[in-house]
Parts: sequence; structure tokens; C-alpha cells
Amino acid sequence: MTTTLIVKNVDAGLLERQRAALGRVLDAGYPQLEDIEQCQGLLNMLDAWSDNFFTEIDVQVREWTDKPNGNSYFSARVYHEGEVVVTIPFQYGYGDHGLHEAMQVLAEHPDFFYVESFTMRGYCEALNIKYTYNKQEGCTKQDVKIFGEVL
Repeated sequence: MTTTLIVKNVDAGLLERQRAALGRVLDAGYPQLEDIEQCQGLLNMLDAWSDNFFTEIDVQVREWTDKPNGNSYFSARVYHEGEVVVTIPFQYGYGDHGLHEAMQVLAEHPDFFYVESFTMRGYCEALNIKYTYNKQEGCTKQDVKIFGEVL
């Protein structure tokens, strides 16, 4: 069984209070050198999380249907603050499969903390992340393939 750590958005005030508390511990002379290094590592980790944590996610999916055979294909991009962070290449799938695949690939992104039991919408609501999703159906095969290429 895998345990997943959920880190909610860390606001600057909370981070400063944590810094002050750790500073008081360090000033009191309790920790050894290795404890100081671990405290500094924790602060660096909190800084990275507060700076890089996703505040908005925009999932864009393009879908093409091979009408003679009745198969649907899609590609997708996930944007964070207007920048593409994940690209899902052209592949078979229909309905919300593109959204599901985006969540699976996004889960591997270093700045995204994922919980398996959540849907994309549920996850974003739980962590107060602005979330938009748009699927364009009826695209051409070429458009869908190009959309799924890494920029």
C-alpha cells in the first residue's frame, strides 16, 4: 500500500510562523548539527511547495472520431498558469478518458500532489485549485495528432 502526502497551498503567513518556530528551536540550542540540516531541508521543501504548488489547472482535450470504424481518439494538454506542463499524445479513447489520462500523467509531475481516490474536479475542489476542462469534439485527425505533440 502506498501512502500519499497531501500538501495544501502553503500561505506566506503560515510559512513565516513555521520558520519562526523552527528558528526558536534552533536558537534554544537543542538540536545537533544534523537536526539543523534537517530543519533547513524542511524549510527548503516548504519554500518549494509554496512557490511551485499548482494554483490552477486547465485541461484541454481534442477528439477525433474515425467514422468508418467508429473509434474515437484524443490528445490533451494540461496548463498551469498558461504554461503547458503535461502533454498527452494521440491515443485511443472516448468520453472523459482524456481527462483521466491527464490526471494520471499529472500525478507524476514533481509539483503536483495526487490522491488516487479523487477525480480531477474533486481533487481541485479539495485543495482550492482553480480548475477548467474543455474538450473539443469533431477535430481532424491531423489537429489531434499535432495537439498531442510535445512543444
